This record gives sequence, C-alpha cells and structure tokens, in this order.
Amino acid sequence: MNVHRIDTLPTEIDALVSESSSQGYRFIKRLAVEFQSGANRFSLPGEALFAVFNNRDLIGVGGVSQCPYSPELNGRIRRMYIAKKYRGVGAGKLLLKRIEEYASTYFEQVVLFTDSREAAKFYERCRYLPVNLNKVSHAKSLGECFLGGNSDLKRL
Repeated sequence: MNVHRIDTLPTEIDALVSESSSQGYRFIKRLAVEFQSGANRFSLPGEALFAVFNNRDLIGVGGVSQCPYSPELNGRIRRMYIAKKYRGVGAGKLLLKRIEEYASTYFEQVVLFTDSREAAKFYERCRYLPVNLNKVSHAKSLGECFLGGNSDLKRL
C-alpha cells in the first residue's frame, strides 16, 4: 500500500462513493461533488488531499483542511474513508499518518468530527482524544505525532 498527495480525483473515486453511500456515509459523495464544483479542492494554505492505493487500486482517501470551527492553529481531518475490504489491515493508519505528517508543517493540532462509533474507536487507537465541542469530536496535538505525548493539546 502507498499514499500519494493528489490534485485531481482519481476516476476510481466512483467506487468509493458507491460503497460509502451504501453504508450510509454521504461524505465521500460530498467530497466528489465539492471537488468537481471547485467548492473544496483542499487548495488553501495547509490543505491537502491524499489517496491510498493497493497496487493500482484506490482503497481510500482523506485530507486536511483549515478548520472553520476552531482557532487558526488547527487543521481539520476531512473526508477520510477506507474501503471496507481494507479496514483493519493498516491502510487507515498509513493514510492518517501521512496526513498528520503533512499537517504538522502547518498546524499545531488537528481536529475532526465523527458520529461513527467504529471511526471514533479507530481515531482513539491513533491517539486522538475525545472532546465534546461543536462540530469537533476528537483532537490530537501534532507535536505528539512525533514526540510521544498528547499533554500539550491546545485549547480548542
């Protein structure tokens, strides 16, 4: 498996849109619609979209954007999805690590929102702290990604 930063959506995104929609997740379809319309192309400073591939097969996407709901020092993990077949084999962790590495050059911490218990457990295994804020369910200090502690989580 490998992760690449992308500037255009791979044509294989349609398979992820279909699969995620069948599971009740609308955010990958929203990614495709917003990307195509230009409403969100992860192109502002600090933003990036990544894709994870197994050989040539697109198996997941995710990105980081500026966070509109918290201070300017926060990035926001957005539109992260791994194909069901590849969950539990390290694809999500590989993608998230790459996003965090990129984000750490722009932001002190990252935040995200999920209402999925499965996703919440995944992020907590990846050392995100649960928080109960408006449109933010989890946060992680990016210094923690590389230094080993989450004690310096900034006030959101």
